[in-house]
Amino acid sequence: MKNIANKVHISELLKYVPHPVVVESLTNKVPVVVQGVEGIASQRETLGKIIPKLQLIEQEEYGYHTGLLKNDNLVHTHVNPIIDQVAAPTPADLTQYPETYRKHCWPKLPGYREAVKDIHSKIERIALIVSKHLDQHVINTLKDGSHQYQSLEQMIKTSQMSTARSFYYRERRVSDDANKPSFNYHYDRMNLSACLKDFYYIKGNEVEQPEGAGLNYNTKSKELYNLRLDEGDIGFHVGMSYHILSAGIFPAQAHAVYLPNINGLSRASQAFFFSPSPLTLIVPPINIDINNMPEDDGVVPKHIGLINWQPNMKYTDWNEAIVQGFKKVFFNE
Repeated sequence: MKNIANKVHISELLKYVPHPVVVESLTNKVPVVVQGVEGIASQRETLGKIIPKLQLIEQEEYGYHTGLLKNDNLVHTHVNPIIDQVAAPTPADLTQYPETYRKHCWPKLPGYREAVKDIHSKIERIALIVSKHLDQHVINTLKDGSHQYQSLEQMIKTSQMSTARSFYYRERRVSDDANKPSFNYHYDRMNLSACLKDFYYIKGNEVEQPEGAGLNYNTKSKELYNLRLDEGDIGFHVGMSYHILSAGIFPAQAHAVYLPNINGLSRASQAFFFSPSPLTLIVPPINIDINNMPEDDGVVPKHIGLINWQPNMKYTDWNEAIVQGFKKVFFNE
């Protein structure tokens, strides 16, 4: 793969904007890694002790609406660390946009809610710093066309549509489908996504990240990039909403999760997603033809890709359309 510097210390991001490491990595569909964030390592360690316990929770019903999802290979959460329920403008909106305005339930796991909220506040602060760099690069690139650009920084500041998701991939059994992803290639539908260093276990004992394990990205050059983080790092990548809102200057990044064919291997991870407010118009600052925008053909299924976008679409409509596709493809809902 082309040698792309994608790691930058947090102190460097405070010196000048836009930082070339942020711009080069994300425009090439490689995640940018922010290093040296104080307190992240210890907060990550706290979550790492809690996430594997998600598999022990038993409840009558699972699904997006319960905050906890399960299948044969994966247990994961879907919660809002800012507010339990974003207020719907009208009862009709609540009915029409159930995924946007539903109440977020928290798994009944001691310490989980507090740990997620604590680390989210720190992740959000770094996301706001990163967003300044993206904003400035888009403005510099668009020049006269930038007056209709919607600031990513302002969207993160004002939106209550944040999602925290903890993932526990159950112990793997050696099989013939060794090259099949544990979670197939997809784009995130949000503006910006953040993740921490994964935890890996073999038969319950923590081990270092195996070769090829974890998040793998399909880069602009169509090569594979395997994300490897240190304890104090935060990785960021771009979702479909910001792909459109930046007129494709920062493209959505297709990624998948792999667990190597190692008997007894499991993975725990934590991710955060920053979305626009529900009524935000997902409108690019200049005219674009979505059919001619580069997608990861043959990698991401079309019905959960950019082709679902329509001009003047509100985030509510965009969110519902993609969630329905995800439920069908990944969770058989």
